[in-house]
Amino acid sequence: MSKTEELLNTINDCVTSLPIAWYIKEEVTTSLKYLHRYKLKNIEKNIDSFCEYLEYLNQQNTEKINNLVEKKENKIHKQDKDLSYFFMPEKKISKTKEKIYQKKLSDNGYELITLIQWVKGILILSIDEFCNASKTRMDIHQLLMKDTPKPHKCKKQKK
Repeated sequence: MSKTEELLNTINDCVTSLPIAWYIKEEVTTSLKYLHRYKLKNIEKNIDSFCEYLEYLNQQNTEKINNLVEKKENKIHKQDKDLSYFFMPEKKISKTKEKIYQKKLSDNGYELITLIQWVKGILILSIDEFCNASKTRMDIHQLLMKDTPKPHKCKKQKK
């Protein structure tokens, strides 16, 4: 395994261990595999901030899903969706609430796709910022994130 692949695996391990929506994890993993080693090193150098930012994006995503409007009637029965793919709530939800979320996701397909595309777009732009992680950029990031939840510390896996 090359050093670039090892670096990529280390970052991916941190990202996949986060309690965030699966589509965000997939987007990060897919985007990172096309980066050069020096860019991956910058991300690894700032991995805690990167993970914190991904959790922030997940929080924004969850809030937007919670704000989807519940529609009165759904004439077409749609297949249930895997909730963890679209969002990861902070607490475990009950079966009743899970059904409510399933209905929200089914009834608001267009809004859900729009939301996912928005998060993916922001994510791609953010990954570029972490790839070019100068001290000034990271200081700006820390300033913008100061009102967000506690930072996530990456659990480094021993080999």
